[in-house]
Amino acid sequence: MKNEHIKMIEYIKNEMKHLPFVLALLVLFCGIAVYALTPLFNSSEVKYNNKTSIIKQDNVQGAIDELYACASDYAAYNTRLSAVETNKADKTSMTGATADTAGTSGLVPAPAAGKQSSFLRGDGSWVVPTDTTYSAASGGGLSLSSNAFSIADSGATAGSYGNSSNQTPAYGATFNVPYITVNAKGQVTAISNKTVKIPASDNTNTTYSAASGGGLSLSSNAFSIANSGVTAGSYGPSANATPGYGSTFNVPYITVDAKGRITAASTKTVKIPASDNTNTTYSAASGGGLSLSSNAFSIANSGVTAGSYGPSANATPGYGSTFNVPYITVDAKGRITAASTKTVKIPASDNTNTTYSAATQSAAGLMSAADKKKLDGVATGATKFAFVSGLGQQTVSGNPELYSTSALRLKGASGVHFLSGNSYVDGYNSAGNAWSTFRGAAFTVQSSKLVKENIHPITEKEAEKVLELNPVSFDYKEKFGGQKDQYGLIAEEVEKIIPSAVDIPDGYDESKFDESKGLDQPIKSIDYSKLVPYLIKMVQLQQEEINELKEIIAKNN
Repeated sequence: MKNEHIKMIEYIKNEMKHLPFVLALLVLFCGIAVYALTPLFNSSEVKYNNKTSIIKQDNVQGAIDELYACASDYAAYNTRLSAVETNKADKTSMTGATADTAGTSGLVPAPAAGKQSSFLRGDGSWVVPTDTTYSAASGGGLSLSSNAFSIADSGATAGSYGNSSNQTPAYGATFNVPYITVNAKGQVTAISNKTVKIPASDNTNTTYSAASGGGLSLSSNAFSIANSGVTAGSYGPSANATPGYGSTFNVPYITVDAKGRITAASTKTVKIPASDNTNTTYSAASGGGLSLSSNAFSIANSGVTAGSYGPSANATPGYGSTFNVPYITVDAKGRITAASTKTVKIPASDNTNTTYSAATQSAAGLMSAADKKKLDGVATGATKFAFVSGLGQQTVSGNPELYSTSALRLKGASGVHFLSGNSYVDGYNSAGNAWSTFRGAAFTVQSSKLVKENIHPITEKEAEKVLELNPVSFDYKEKFGGQKDQYGLIAEEVEKIIPSAVDIPDGYDESKFDESKGLDQPIKSIDYSKLVPYLIKMVQLQQEEINELKEIIAKNN
């Protein structure tokens, strides 16, 4: 029976959710009436939800209490519902952000069906983030296993390098410093300790002097810059200037020496024109093919009749037929001044026997026996030229050039001679396939200041590079002349110290060197003349030291 009471109360609560508060009070009053009439009956029947239940007197009080509580809950519920409806009415939907405009807060847009795995973007749309696949680039030092990246070993031995504590080494003592090798990724690929030894004495005194003509002077231990000769002061306009027509303003005029020092300065006056009359009158030159009307130029007719000239379509004429070709006349301006069509007639048959005479320098013809003999001097493929016997001295006028896109070689069984007046350059090798000695009265290199720019003195540091060179004695291999007891330098070593003195021919590749080919392949060589400026500078520096030592000796004596 208790369950029936509970069901009735729940029924009344549900009904109260759909009725105005006044109707709920009526239900409550009905319940009280039932309670008042209960003593007149042993039991009463109440029908709700299409069911009949018996309410006994001893259970009516509890039902009344439930009805009071239900009414109170409904009032509170109705109050909250009104507040929610009021708050909802004040809210608007959110506005998504754009690249230029910020969004606004508000009600979130409802996701559509199928968007259960989507995320709300700042622009107010529901989207699924794009998956990104990562991989370890080849040779990058990274490896990928499952979802974890790891750095591969670089080859360096793990450990500590250098000194394990702060060092204050004394004279003559040693200490360790790390020596590391890194790759392009900045990884240490090799590391080891190197020993640094402190000099046994602190005798590091160095004598400095002011070079002659350098603009410096030395007094005690202080260098100072000598006056350049310019008068100290201000030159040019003393303030910003906006000169008008006919007015003047000052500009500085300076003189500098090779050291970049100002040696003279003065003020020069610039005068603005008295008027801004910059109008320019243009005209059409006589006979130029142009005419001028108001401000507009136009091209005059050239005299040619406008139209099409020549064949109007592709032609394949047969024997005996004709076809048209254009015939045009142009003036010095490149304009067509006349045009017409000319007819070309194909011979009636292919009988083209023609009698030719001997060729000359101005007309084509047959080759003479003498010309054929000269032509025989050009080998097959025209990659080499050989003088055949019997030609004697060959004279070429003008300024002829011998040019090759690769190395140019001249070979002679008894040597190669370059004659110039009474002097000559002589190169000889009996085999004709090896380096030979060249002799001459003089070898010159263009050296005028007129052909040079970016001229700078050789510094002491640059000159001292010759001290790093390693002179050696050697013998040439048989394929390269076989000369014995030679003296010089190694091109690969010089290249690391003074690269400008080493010539590297086009196509050089050390890995393709083949000793059996001899000189018929690109080989590095040294231009010893380019070492001379370094030697001259070193002699000058040594002479300065000698002069200083002489002065010291003279003072001590």
